[in-house]
Amino acid sequence: MGEENCLEQMNLSLEEFLKTRGLSNDEIENMKLENIDEATIQVMDEEVFKKYIPRLGDRIAVKNFCQRKLLPKKNGLIEKLRQKMAARNARSDNKGASSHVLEPKKHRKTTRAIELGFMAFNDTTKQLTQVRLNKGGGTRKVDVDRTSKNKDILEFAKKLFFPNNISKTFGPIENFTISLLDFCKSPVDTDLTVEEMYNETKVNKLRFYLSIVKCKEGGNDLPLVDDSSENEMVFDLCDDFENDIVSNQSTQPSTVAYREDDINQPSTSNISGYLASFIEENINLQSHQEDMVSFRLDHNDTSPEFFNLHTVDIGSLHDNDMSEKSSTEKLILHRGNVFRELIDAVKNRNISFKNMQIEMVLPNGKTELAEDLGGVLRDTISEFFNTFYETCTMGTELKVPCLRHDFQKEEWSAIGHIIKESFVSEKYFPIRIAPAFFKSSLDEPIDNDEVLENFLKFVSHSDAVLLRNSLQNFEDADEDDLLEFCTNYDAKCLPNKHNLKVMLEQIAKEEILQKPSFVRECIRPHLNYIKHILNIDYIFSAYQPTDRNIISLFKVDENLSHDKKQIVQFLKKFIKESDEKTRSSFLRFCTGSDLPIGKITIDFISTDGFARVPIAHTCSSILQIPTTYENFLTFRNEFNNLLSSNVWVMDMV
Repeated sequence: MGEENCLEQMNLSLEEFLKTRGLSNDEIENMKLENIDEATIQVMDEEVFKKYIPRLGDRIAVKNFCQRKLLPKKNGLIEKLRQKMAARNARSDNKGASSHVLEPKKHRKTTRAIELGFMAFNDTTKQLTQVRLNKGGGTRKVDVDRTSKNKDILEFAKKLFFPNNISKTFGPIENFTISLLDFCKSPVDTDLTVEEMYNETKVNKLRFYLSIVKCKEGGNDLPLVDDSSENEMVFDLCDDFENDIVSNQSTQPSTVAYREDDINQPSTSNISGYLASFIEENINLQSHQEDMVSFRLDHNDTSPEFFNLHTVDIGSLHDNDMSEKSSTEKLILHRGNVFRELIDAVKNRNISFKNMQIEMVLPNGKTELAEDLGGVLRDTISEFFNTFYETCTMGTELKVPCLRHDFQKEEWSAIGHIIKESFVSEKYFPIRIAPAFFKSSLDEPIDNDEVLENFLKFVSHSDAVLLRNSLQNFEDADEDDLLEFCTNYDAKCLPNKHNLKVMLEQIAKEEILQKPSFVRECIRPHLNYIKHILNIDYIFSAYQPTDRNIISLFKVDENLSHDKKQIVQFLKKFIKESDEKTRSSFLRFCTGSDLPIGKITIDFISTDGFARVPIAHTCSSILQIPTTYENFLTFRNEFNNLLSSNVWVMDMV
């Protein structure tokens, strides 16, 4: 009879069971209003539970009922995890026994897929340039025999890009010296087959290039670029802008400003068809003093030194061919498409940010009036990495690079080059990437606690709270949520209070260090250039956009009137009350960079009405604030509207 009664009770709902215990309708309704269910009762404090069910016997009976009610669900999760682990072990055992069991051979393809590109030497640039699709080049995906060697691939490429031994763009093939390059753009001198090269290189897709160089008797240059100007070099990334020409113009030093009220479209809107990049060489030589740059942060006089050296020779941080350059290159980018265009520019030409000027084109096709004296470059770098976080990383507070099918070694290496150049030229560093990832790239020691802490900032906020609570007091942890978390991350064992920390450390190492290992190897050579001046721990402390770090950047005249002092207090209060996203937007509005890496001079203007709007000169990092704000509420409202609008355009020269 006892078992029958127990089974009957298990079929009851919580409300029906409470009625069998004699609880009044008012008491039951009160529990329903507070959303108290079986799971809530399991973790409810005894003193709180007493307020809803006064009698001790009823409380014990209800808790026992809830525990029995939830037991099948918990057992189901545990059984599911056990089945998954058993299946994995079974696969492992089968794999080990496969050497003793003869299995029927599967049909094996006789071909392997490779990619073929087309590169031609240009006498103007003195380098190989990739030929685009509309000129008979492009990247072709083809299948070749597994036993094909470099001679076979070369003949295949000749037929592909020179059908019937002639190209519509370049003419007869006999006018050129032909060679085959590998994916590193080095001559292929191996006698390995395609299959053997795949096994040796471990790449997902082999890429080769057909390289042509005009024979000396040929006379004319290859028709790759427009040579209409001796002092000008235009570098194309897109067919849509073939006819655009960057002209040499005499320029004067100028100030660049962000203005909020110039256009209505957001500057981050998607642009269809705008993918072009142009590089212009300026023959004006830079002065010798410009070869040195200071690397001491000026947050305040008492802050620890960021680097071991007060000044660093930029030439030592670049490749030899880059350090020898003294000309200025102009790069034209399109707002909203900076990420792709900058990667393509770096892939095709090893650009130095130190010798580069950015010209930004708006979505409407018009060029921003600003001249790049530093602010435009910082804004470009900020936009690049914000897009990088959204499209190439996983994680919440801290992120980790993730693999993409359209990003190979060239793309990740270009990103590593951009990280290096951003730090050398503007002291910018992507601080939203997990510091443990960068330390592993630099072969610096990392302890398990640091990796685990990075992982807790990598997972979602709710998972981080669950894991922290479980580490502190495992008995009070929500077992169901913990089991679900372990299942999602393919845990190798069931968690308990003795093995939880070790298990989480193993998961953290896999997510933070092992999964992005390919990316780490691609960017490692570029980080090694700045390894001697890179202090990861200090960067991730000093570069955080906290209210204290930002306010320490303000430079304010000591002799201010009462009204101006009040505006400064409004500004400081606004920074202290703002969230991290707003503070980053404020920094980018003032300096072009969304990191606190330079002083901000506070100046004042007397404007009112519709003309009352803060003006930022990003190159000189000057913020001009109207002095006509009546109170803090008005000040905060107008600043919030400005920083959340995303329609800033650099329009002063």
